[in-house]
Amino acid sequence: MSFDLINTTLEGLHYLQTYQRTLIRSIVTIAYTGWMAYAALFVFRPLDARQPISNSPYLAYLACSVLLGLWSVFAIEKAPWSYYIYVAFPTYFWHEVISEVRSLVPKKKRFTANTVGNIFLWLFRSVVVIGCLLAMVVCISRLNAYLPPL
Repeated sequence: MSFDLINTTLEGLHYLQTYQRTLIRSIVTIAYTGWMAYAALFVFRPLDARQPISNSPYLAYLACSVLLGLWSVFAIEKAPWSYYIYVAFPTYFWHEVISEVRSLVPKKKRFTANTVGNIFLWLFRSVVVIGCLLAMVVCISRLNAYLPPL
């Protein structure tokens, strides 16, 4: 019975080693942040601020290029078919977020210095928030390593 348990465990470890954990973790992080940003658009936006989404062909070309580029890398690496699906969702979420945010910014004020400064301030705050969230996840995972199992 011990021999069978060891063989089953080794098969499980071999299965886990077939996946690129860093790549999967990065894709999942980008997907979750995109999903949160997409959901936040509908939660935090005032009801009277609804404007038609600007359908920029350049933004669609960029999203398709990113998706096709990742798919071609996966094809070259002969990655599992699930990777192709894993990158489709973040691409969709971030395309929708960027197009929605782009439609909320008035066209006359898109490229002024004040707007660029606000974008950098918003990006800085976003990086700080995401960093704090990731720090909480790391702390909780390390805390769980020291707690006895239930």
